[in-house]
Amino acid sequence: MRPKDLKYAIQLTINTKQNLLISGAPGIGKTDIARQVAEDVCSRNGGRYMVLHPVCDDPSDWKGLGFPSADRTSAEFLPFGNLKDMISAESLLICLIDDVGQAPESVQAAIMQVVRERRINGLMISEHCRFVMCTNRRGDKAGVRGIIEPLKSRCVIVDLEVNDDDWRLWANEHGMPPELVAFSKLRPGMLHDFKPSTDITNSANPRGWGEVGLLQLGGVPKHLEYELFRGCCGEQFAAEYTAFLRTYRDMPDPDVFLANPGADLPGNESTLYALASALAYKATRKTVDAIFKVAMRLDAEYSTFLVFSMIQRDKNLATVAGMAVWAQKYAPYLL
Repeated sequence: MRPKDLKYAIQLTINTKQNLLISGAPGIGKTDIARQVAEDVCSRNGGRYMVLHPVCDDPSDWKGLGFPSADRTSAEFLPFGNLKDMISAESLLICLIDDVGQAPESVQAAIMQVVRERRINGLMISEHCRFVMCTNRRGDKAGVRGIIEPLKSRCVIVDLEVNDDDWRLWANEHGMPPELVAFSKLRPGMLHDFKPSTDITNSANPRGWGEVGLLQLGGVPKHLEYELFRGCCGEQFAAEYTAFLRTYRDMPDPDVFLANPGADLPGNESTLYALASALAYKATRKTVDAIFKVAMRLDAEYSTFLVFSMIQRDKNLATVAGMAVWAQKYAPYLL
């Protein structure tokens, strides 16, 4: 399932009061997407959300603390912490249960009663609670023990996949560096080059790409780029991306094309993607006319990348006059 489809699935299961279990490789955005949807749903409908980490829990965190009754003939359970919130919620409460597959079976068994039976040890869970769970897979070497059958059978299970178009949409909306966005178009297969390992190394995934973007936005010195990028996404990514950055920095100044949209275009693929991304980053109401003139001169692949990146960064630019002229020319490539 693509990230954009997962967002819809999360909203739907919240509305239908069903439990959702999201499975997928580490670092591809399961929890982040769930959190984004929860924030959006709560902002529109009221309520709140909380992120739970059962791998750190004891069964008592989910069933309450036992204590003897007054006559010492039986025991009762006292809810506390997150469980108390689930019982007392008087408005929407979205519970994001992260890394549930790493939790001990005893904790999973307690969660099972909470999310499906909506009661545990005689304590009723509020009707306002909704449950969204995330887990890695057993083959990911992420410490996943598996999920007990009675818990997973109480969930709608979906598998999240990496999609480079969806990642670029996220990157543009969140102000990631234009050179990183351009590189994702040039080398889409490297967005998720996950290799499970117990070695102290990372491999490329969307979360690692986001970390690289934050380092760049923070002003990482050139002489540290390779080492730090390798720490985020591994050796191959660091080698190829630092090489691409040299191309990006050596390309013609994008301001030249804003002043003269008819200036000579570069001739190689890497530089064209770099230029398209840089122009998209500079797009404003004042510069958009010149940018569309450049876009009309580019082959469809580079032109659509430029215009989509520009609009993802500023949706208001989709209403300018040049958009209609551009769309008429490139309409066959938008299907």
